[in-house]
Amino acid sequence: MKKFTKLMKEEIKSNEPELKYDGYLKIMSINDYEFVIENDMIVIIPYFEDEGFILLRHEPIQSYQYRYKDSNEFKDVTHFLTVVSGTVEKGELLKNTVRRELYEETGVVLSDLYDFKIDKDFSLKMKSVYHDWELEKDRYIGHWDYSSWSSYNELELHMFENSKSSNIFGVSYEVGAARRYKSEKGAYDVGASNQKTHNYSVYDNGNFALNESWNFVYGGRYFFSDYYDRLEREDVHNDNFSVRTGVLYSVQNNMTLKTLYSQAYRVPTYFEKEVNSATVKGNPNLSSEKSESYDLIFVHQLESFNYTADLFYTKIKDKISRVDIGGGIKQNKNDGDIDYYGLELNTKFRIDETLWGFAGYSYTQSANEDNKALEDFVYDNMFTAALSKKAFSDFTFNTAIKYMDSWAEADSYFLMNLSADYAVPSVQGLSFELIATNIFNEDIDVPEIARDAPEVETVPEDQSSRFYFGMKYLF
Repeated sequence: MKKFTKLMKEEIKSNEPELKYDGYLKIMSINDYEFVIENDMIVIIPYFEDEGFILLRHEPIQSYQYRYKDSNEFKDVTHFLTVVSGTVEKGELLKNTVRRELYEETGVVLSDLYDFKIDKDFSLKMKSVYHDWELEKDRYIGHWDYSSWSSYNELELHMFENSKSSNIFGVSYEVGAARRYKSEKGAYDVGASNQKTHNYSVYDNGNFALNESWNFVYGGRYFFSDYYDRLEREDVHNDNFSVRTGVLYSVQNNMTLKTLYSQAYRVPTYFEKEVNSATVKGNPNLSSEKSESYDLIFVHQLESFNYTADLFYTKIKDKISRVDIGGGIKQNKNDGDIDYYGLELNTKFRIDETLWGFAGYSYTQSANEDNKALEDFVYDNMFTAALSKKAFSDFTFNTAIKYMDSWAEADSYFLMNLSADYAVPSVQGLSFELIATNIFNEDIDVPEIARDAPEVETVPEDQSSRFYFGMKYLF
């Protein structure tokens, strides 16, 4: 008997393949042999880490399905579970196929910022964000014009050497500038030289599984900043190296205990250094803030919901605060160290296939009761929650609320946003969205700039309802 490969070669020489079917699949025939030609395909098994489950399709069995001829065991089965799969279209990138098939077969929309891996060993992630902001504040003596811009760029190499470890190496670069113009003086009091600030960083984060129960996480970041101080007429350089480390213990398959230690670093802003108003003075000699945080975290994942509890303690060194220097004037100074502690509770839940949401509560308390400026740095209570309800098959209604206690000189507020999404059934990938924000017209002040001073009115970050209408098309 001839080998199959030899037989095929001999027959192909004397017979041309015949196309039997040209549709979703191509069926070719050579003599008595038939074979299928199919485009490249992908198979996707989405894993929702927070919820702790994977996503499968529940599909109906076609009427022409194959039946076991000697068994009636499956005669009443009408559906089966299958993975998400699809064909890679001509010229289509694999990552675009993943996004398209997920939406087409499950309705899941994968964010452009979501980092998924096609190659098991390495992947590259790039991000670039540009921000431009302007504000005009009318005052009784004129107007103040604020403006700022920044560009943030990031490049990360994700490395997965084996099943026990993973590592992320990244670099980032940020450049920007900020200014404030006072019409009554006809000049800029902040950013007069319009010099840019450049921030660079190199970082590495990873984890190593010691065994099935214990996991070690690590990380480090080197930061360098270049800033021109117009008051001192010199370039100012700041640099810092910070670390993070922790241990994770899996109590059970759905229960994890984490202990984490991390360091952080913050460079003084333009306004903190250069501001010069009737009530606030800048300080070109400010030092950078440094902080240390300790966290004890408990994570529990259940079938329909999960929750996280985080006990934390944070120490900030050389905290920048506004200090009263007399005459109704405050100046930005490194006003010592601040310690605060608190608790964060977060949960995500899914009641059924049409109703899901999340809720969170945060409590913080200052350990510096002898220093009022530092004590005001923290808020007491914050609560957030959101609920989504899918109505019919094409509408989704969303509600989000937030309550924030008073913070420094910023008043407490209660915020509610509403939105409705409509997915057009006749046009795949097309949807419309109606959004209403701050429906109770709350004044939302930023604690860093809020102050009780009638001669310099604080402009809230938000103070009135806004309505938006949007259209989205995925292709």
